[in-house]
Amino acid sequence: RIGLLLFLAMCLGLSQAFNAPLQLTLRSATSLKDAASNVRQGAVCGATMGAAEHSSTSRRGLVAGLIGAGVLLQAGPAQADRSYTSMAAAKKQYTPRIKAAIAFYETELKDAIDKGDWKAVEAGLGPDSKPYKLAFVSKYSSGVVGEVVELKGLCKIYASSITASDSESSTTFKLYNILQKYAEFNQDILAAAKTGDQAAALKAWTQGDFAIRLYIDTLNKSTPRSVGKIELGGESPSLPPAVEE
Repeated sequence: RIGLLLFLAMCLGLSQAFNAPLQLTLRSATSLKDAASNVRQGAVCGATMGAAEHSSTSRRGLVAGLIGAGVLLQAGPAQADRSYTSMAAAKKQYTPRIKAAIAFYETELKDAIDKGDWKAVEAGLGPDSKPYKLAFVSKYSSGVVGEVVELKGLCKIYASSITASDSESSTTFKLYNILQKYAEFNQDILAAAKTGDQAAALKAWTQGDFAIRLYIDTLNKSTPRSVGKIELGGESPSLPPAVEE
């Protein structure tokens, strides 16, 4: 009888061992299905920002949209307990750094581009810079998956803290797509800086600034009034001046 109980326990353990990967596979399959939808959302976001060259039919547009799939495959900070306490703590921790980075982006970085100070531009968007830490893309190899693309940065963490509970919401994914575009435009600025193309750098900066402002606006709409919104001083310098009637 004891031998029979041991045999049953062994079978139960093997069953649990085989069931664990099965659950992970199903979860991954669901994420990949969502990722396909995320590609389309990325294309819409790009169109909203007026970046026609980043359409979903272009290679760069598809890559930008597919970044969402890399995010879905990675364990991130998105699964959080979205309570008033946790959201208020996140706002206190991340908002000052986000506002400081945007202020730098719209003043010192813009001035460096206007002056053609390309060393300052490269330093202003380097890995240690404030704008870079807002949102950037990390690529690395991971076994049979191959190259994994993952969105990282302060803005991603803050977005998930405000808009995600048990899992990422549609608003979370929209914010991720906006941040992916912001990171892409910053790479375009750096590419223009290497060749000294001021017109291209200004265009990419305008798109990047619009993207990060759109992120703040979208996030504020999802932030409870009790937590408080992120207030940025003045209008976005990337927007055209209002026409007086």
